Amino acid sequence: MLLIIFISNYNYSQNIHLKKFDSQELENDRYLKIYIPDSYQIDSTKVYPLTIVLDAEYLFDVYVGNSILFAKKDKAPEQIIVGINQNYNEERYTDCSYDKENSLPTYEGESFYRFIRGELLDYFEENYRISPFKTIIGNTLTANFINYFLIEEYPGFNAFININPYYAMDMPTMLQQKIETINDENIYYYLSNSKYNSEKRKDLIKVTHSVLNNIQNSKFKYKFDQFDNSSKTASIGQSM
Repeated sequence: MLLIIFISNYNYSQNIHLKKFDSQELENDRYLKIYIPDSYQIDSTKVYPLTIVLDAEYLFDVYVGNSILFAKKDKAPEQIIVGINQNYNEERYTDCSYDKENSLPTYEGESFYRFIRGELLDYFEENYRISPFKTIIGNTLTANFINYFLIEEYPGFNAFININPYYAMDMPTMLQQKIETINDENIYYYLSNSKYNSEKRKDLIKVTHSVLNNIQNSKFKYKFDQFDNSSKTASIGQSM
């Protein structure tokens, strides 16, 4: 309830722009929601962290509302936030699909990966005042997908927010192998679990938490939340 009241009290709709993005990688158009802070037009020297939000239909407004609150309380910097709509034609299921045999993205998943990494990030770095710090957020299936950036040699993002992830079976091992070798920039990793996940998914999240929690690497900043008394919707807001 407090979250709903807060969002209704902040009139930020005029700061949100809708954009149709012509993707060569996906060979179709994608619709983006873009939030730009008020101060962007005031101080032409200021740069902003960039956050990419998957499942924008569900996550974007909540994340923007929370980011405004934290910025006003000086708990976090203002951000440029980009949401990718993925649910009009259930694109999320092909965008974030992976091979059950090796836990790696399918052909369609690889295309979506290149869309974000090669097209979207380049576009915003070229057209907006973006700082080096970047965050990516996903929920359930899309939360698993954001980890494919992390396991790369150069992740492209500094912070990963995993809300109730539907992890691929081999993801805990792939994460461990990558995180143990991080030796340059800090990586920030958030993971949540809730009672609404299936037993199989809850167990895999618990395994992943155990693996991540025991990694000894000062460059890896990790936080975990278990939500047993929250609704599915509330746990999304609490995770952010």
